[in-house]
Amino acid sequence: MRAVMLLSAVAAAAYAAVLLLVFTAQRHIIYQPFGVHVPATAAGLPAFEDVNLTTADGERLVAYWKAPSAGRATVVYFHGNGETASNRAHRASALGRNGRGVLLVEYRGYPGSTGSPSESGLARDADAAYAFASAASGPVVLYGESLGSGVAVSLATRSRPAAIVLDAPYTSMADVAWARFPWLPVDLLLLDRFDSLASICR
Repeated sequence: MRAVMLLSAVAAAAYAAVLLLVFTAQRHIIYQPFGVHVPATAAGLPAFEDVNLTTADGERLVAYWKAPSAGRATVVYFHGNGETASNRAHRASALGRNGRGVLLVEYRGYPGSTGSPSESGLARDADAAYAFASAASGPVVLYGESLGSGVAVSLATRSRPAAIVLDAPYTSMADVAWARFPWLPVDLLLLDRFDSLASICR
């Protein structure tokens, strides 16, 4: 009996340690700001310029910007968690064809931008990006890839985009976590939920 109790205590302690590790490391799992930021020309975007955006809470974001031709839409691009603006330059180039404007912004804490990433922080980044793009003529289209789909959906609830494009989207970060870690109480642990389904259903 003592052996069973001891084994149970060890297992419980080990599980608690795993929970603590996952809780403290979750933002390092969700956000993977690896790589470097390079100027637009070095990224293969000769038609773009390098711009800086300032968020409502004072963070400085680097971005690639191509102004739209008269009457054309501007696409605001939010990339995935393991990507950077620089390695998504080829997509920005394609989106910028036919006179479309493009703003490819780098999240806080990612290469070249200040701060640390979080759901609330990325929402402020998105607000700054939308305000910048809206200053140009023409409609604004939101394009969210993977993690960025949650950023785009959240932004759409606070703005009036002409359209929203979701590339490799998810319903919520909780659903993603449940699929990968079904043995964890993700509802209790998760700090950044990115609940796109709830936002869409509003």
